[in-house]
Amino acid sequence: MTLPRTPSEPARARPEDRGGPEVQGAADRQRTALLEEFVRRHVGFVWRVARHCGLCEQDADDVTQKVMITVMQRFEVIESGRERAYLYRVTRNHVRKANRTLERRREDVTEDFSMRIAPLPEPDALLERRRAHDELCRILACLPEKMREVFVLFEFEGWTQLEISSALGVAQGTVASRLRRAREAFQQLASHLVTSPSGGRDE
Repeated sequence: MTLPRTPSEPARARPEDRGGPEVQGAADRQRTALLEEFVRRHVGFVWRVARHCGLCEQDADDVTQKVMITVMQRFEVIESGRERAYLYRVTRNHVRKANRTLERRREDVTEDFSMRIAPLPEPDALLERRRAHDELCRILACLPEKMREVFVLFEFEGWTQLEISSALGVAQGTVASRLRRAREAFQQLASHLVTSPSGGRDE
């Protein structure tokens, strides 16, 4: 015998009320569209952060891919309005892992440079731009991480000190201090590299 439902008892959703395959398919398509737009808007930011943290182009590509996989897995938990802060933290974590892997490779593997295939020549203008960017990344890689991250986000990504403070979880005065010291260190390093003989690309 089935007991009658009291007025205060909530009615259970019937299977037909929960949405069929068509409803679920529409939700999946909407999520995919939002995710693709998110990736399109932010993939360049992630790649630049990885490069400015000292990774070569290939390793920056790998880190960017890993970050976007993380985004796909945790898309719903990314807080609206704090997307770049979230992406920066995830990218920084993956860069640290990549650097640890690179250190282990340097310790465990001796590369035969005589067997390396020479890269194809590039147009002069493109080659010069790549060299300039490589030099920039070399300088940034020499900065302590806490100074570098503030310098990169402020000078290259256009973040405000308040945004950086919120993303890194430090006081705004700390951000200002790190930025000032990073600028001084950057100028010293840049002057030293400009006046020193070029050692070629590190990558």
